[in-house]
Amino acid sequence: MLNNDIYVDPPLERKLENQGVANVNDDTRDENALRVLRYELKTFVCDGQYEKGIEDSELFLVAMKQGNHSKCVQGNSHRSDGLV
Repeated sequence: MLNNDIYVDPPLERKLENQGVANVNDDTRDENALRVLRYELKTFVCDGQYEKGIEDSELFLVAMKQGNHSKCVQGNSHRSDGLV
């Protein structure tokens, strides 16, 4: 199986708007900045272990804001997949 067979957008036809370097800003007057932002949002991958890391980070931040520091040091002991 080839990459071109499995991707929605064939890799050889995709132009990297950001030249491979993430640099997102909120300048809504700059058309290039908006083009890069659209590209970043369209191509951002957030699943699997990366998604779990984002969820863990969010839980950590919520616990910190609530002053529940004991939850912050428990790490990933709540994981059901056995990974730490």
